[in-house]
Amino acid sequence: MMRRIKDEFSIDTFFERSNPLLEKYYDVTRNADDSIAKDLHPNQQEKAHINAVLSQPDYVILNDHEKALLWRFRYTLKDNPQALAKFLQACRLEDEREQEEAMELFSKWAEIGLEDALPLLSNRFAANSFYNKELASNLKLIPVYTAIRRKAVETLLSQDEEVIELILLQLVQAYRYENFRESTLEEFFREKMTTSLKMANSY
Repeated sequence: MMRRIKDEFSIDTFFERSNPLLEKYYDVTRNADDSIAKDLHPNQQEKAHINAVLSQPDYVILNDHEKALLWRFRYTLKDNPQALAKFLQACRLEDEREQEEAMELFSKWAEIGLEDALPLLSNRFAANSFYNKELASNLKLIPVYTAIRRKAVETLLSQDEEVIELILLQLVQAYRYENFRESTLEEFFREKMTTSLKMANSY
């Protein structure tokens, strides 16, 4: 019923060396697609490639080509709950214009389930500068990552207590990646611990 739940937080991201020429090419490609993005639909070959990208484990870092592909067809992907974490990885959130569009799509994304929510609580979307060094130089990104993590917690709220118990350890481990000034995961823990003696003892 729940795929990959036990390994969502087991592997941290690793560093990837980028090719500056490819980065420039995909940068131009992304900008060129913006004006027609809402009308773009993948062909069969592109669909196959997108499915291959989405089927990769959540800890895999997408390359520039894969990111450009997902961004190009972002309006098609928003109807696919399983594509959300990969889509967010493909976004250049440090770019204000792209961030604005990405978060607008994020707010309209198809409802996600537990398996799609858990990757949003991983270190890849850390909302504090200790685990996300990017935030140290760009404080404006903190609310963005906080909102991403909040969406995951909102999904947790609809889960049965038995399901939460199965992933409680992973959730506790994920707390380190929270925005400690505004942690919806902390609020979630407080609510669960005060309403469930069994979970309070487990915690």
